[in-house]
Amino acid sequence: MFGTLKALFTWKETIMLKKIIVATAFAASAVPAVADTITYDCTITGGENRGWIDDRLIMSVDTAAKTAMALNGTIKYYIGEPTPAKFKVVGSGKYRVRWSVLISDANPSAVKANYEAQLEPDTNKLTLNVRFPMINATNRPRGRGVCKVLKGETLF
Repeated sequence: MFGTLKALFTWKETIMLKKIIVATAFAASAVPAVADTITYDCTITGGENRGWIDDRLIMSVDTAAKTAMALNGTIKYYIGEPTPAKFKVVGSGKYRVRWSVLISDANPSAVKANYEAQLEPDTNKLTLNVRFPMINATNRPRGRGVCKVLKGETLF
């Protein structure tokens, strides 16, 4: 009789242990990998004064997922929130972050602005370029700046 109760108790204990392991695995997978996310606050000096290069850019980069988010004055004005960006590590370890903003004010046609930021993670130096593919403009605003890492902050 005691053998049957002991076997039943062990079986229930095993089931309970499996439930705890599964619940822990689900909880761990729901938590984003913050350790791979770095947020940069960049101060930029533009080479032109027409407003295409904002004086501040905030980027969150998730190196493991190869994604990024970007926020500057133009994004805030036209989109209203941080925008997803493409992320890639290019030559000698630089981070390349690309995003687009559709500029549509009172003009009947909107203008697409393609932004590309290149960040050197070792020195935190940044280069920012803007291109306008829809109108084939020769104007290519550029800016340079320096970024600082924001601890515990993310745009994701």
